[in-house]
Amino acid sequence: MRLPEIERVWIFDFDGTLSDIISDRDAAVLHPLCKTVLLGLVGQRGQTVAVLSSRRLDDLALRADVPGLYLGGCSGIIWLTPDGKKHSCEHTFSKQLTAVRAAVLDRLKTAGRHPGVELEDKQWSLTVHVRNAADDVRQYIHEQLENIAAAHAIRLFRGPKAIEVQLIPAINKAFGVREFCEGVLGISGHTAVIYAGDDENDATAMRWVLDRGGVALTVGSAPLVPGAQVVATPLDLALAVCALYKNRNICGHAEAAEHNQGLR
Repeated sequence: MRLPEIERVWIFDFDGTLSDIISDRDAAVLHPLCKTVLLGLVGQRGQTVAVLSSRRLDDLALRADVPGLYLGGCSGIIWLTPDGKKHSCEHTFSKQLTAVRAAVLDRLKTAGRHPGVELEDKQWSLTVHVRNAADDVRQYIHEQLENIAAAHAIRLFRGPKAIEVQLIPAINKAFGVREFCEGVLGISGHTAVIYAGDDENDATAMRWVLDRGGVALTVGSAPLVPGAQVVATPLDLALAVCALYKNRNICGHAEAAEHNQGLR
């Protein structure tokens, strides 16, 4: 893809950003207004749109069902282009991943057996969901994960009601954004990049984007990094994207969808 064709690159996290946080992670879907805005963006000349998640690529593809999107799975170690081609760095880290999983998986499974705790294995990372756990159990789980991370040089990312255990510290959302922009798109640092997310893993990508003059949007109550703009919910994110893009067609469709579906 040639640089002049790309005016803006939009990259969105999925859970908690384009999708509301819900108790059943398997039931997560695109917020309807976010889907409307994504559909509008991918149809505009010069706009490149991607969804980047720690979910496995096959899982993400089932949920981010918008034609024309680029999809990044496992924090961007593998990317799927709209024409079905894959860009993967898995081979670079596969031996390291095998060794780390052998060292920590049993301890993580033990931590995940406590009441109200769920362990989600996404191959390159594991997410420990604690939204249904009692406060004392959450505290215990946090302490156990800190101990495991310190002993095995892995990294923890905290989010709303969950802790992501990144098995290869070099692989995070900043890694994924860099791979997408430089490896998949082949663009230089001066192209405008907008990134939106809601947790500590997303914060790594926000710093990368802001350092290059881009825009970062935190979905939540406070900015994840200095300089990030704050929007409260996925619905508010959709409206903020409209304001950033300043396209009447997209905003009109989004406002109509908001009104018709009673989303406020």
